[in-house]
Amino acid sequence: MSIVGYSGKVTSYDLAVGVKISMDEIIYMISPIDSPLINGIGTDGRQLLASSSVDQTTFKWMDEELLLPRAQISSTAGGGGAGTTEITVSTSDIYKFQIGDLLNNGAEGEVANGAIKIITAITTGTGVIEVEDWANASVWPVPTAEDTIICVGTALVEGSDPGAARTADRTIRENYTQIFGPTKVEMTRTEQQISRYGVSDEFAKQLYGRSVENVITREQAYLYGKPRDDTANKRRSTGGLMNFITTNTDATSNCLDVAELQTLMQKCYNAGGVP
Repeated sequence: MSIVGYSGKVTSYDLAVGVKISMDEIIYMISPIDSPLINGIGTDGRQLLASSSVDQTTFKWMDEELLLPRAQISSTAGGGGAGTTEITVSTSDIYKFQIGDLLNNGAEGEVANGAIKIITAITTGTGVIEVEDWANASVWPVPTAEDTIICVGTALVEGSDPGAARTADRTIRENYTQIFGPTKVEMTRTEQQISRYGVSDEFAKQLYGRSVENVITREQAYLYGKPRDDTANKRRSTGGLMNFITTNTDATSNCLDVAELQTLMQKCYNAGGVP
């Protein structure tokens, strides 16, 4: 890498045509801790984010939400145990359930008790679900706001017709491509020759530092970037994860912080999962 250009400086732009620079050491020295999404912690160097080539500055895709019969409780009526007669969820979640569904309270530590309610009526306009006792009614916990009801199947009458049909439309999403870099690395011949403790090639050291910075910058863009197409100046920025995550966010803040992540990781570990 110690190639001197016409100006007497070593630069990443003055390399002669055909001169190859091995980037393997730089790539392998980039810590997954600095860029967990790009390099993937615990994935043997395989990135967690999927990638594919694009041929337009704007790329689109379609996604859909599965009609998983589980929803957050907003209010209840009748208290706990056998007294619980109504459970209210968001009107946007009410279509996930149907009459005959069996419900468990998904609050942390409550699922294991096995207390089950059965849905007897649904009011789509208000999100009210009427329930009756099914099994272990006396130990059904008092549902509170932010608890989650979970469907554990449907108890239909023998030979009965299926419930009402349910469908979910797909949503078109879009994002913009963003150009990162390039980053110029420059050093005079004198700077290159000066001995420094622990560094045999200062130009390679500086190249490595700029490469790590570029990776971290892309990582931050993937997390917190906002999409914008500045057509007048022919430049764009890409939208990150926080731009697309609109649910399951902290009620007091729209930012992920260490304390929130640690709490979620602890819950995941306690449940037998791997964060």
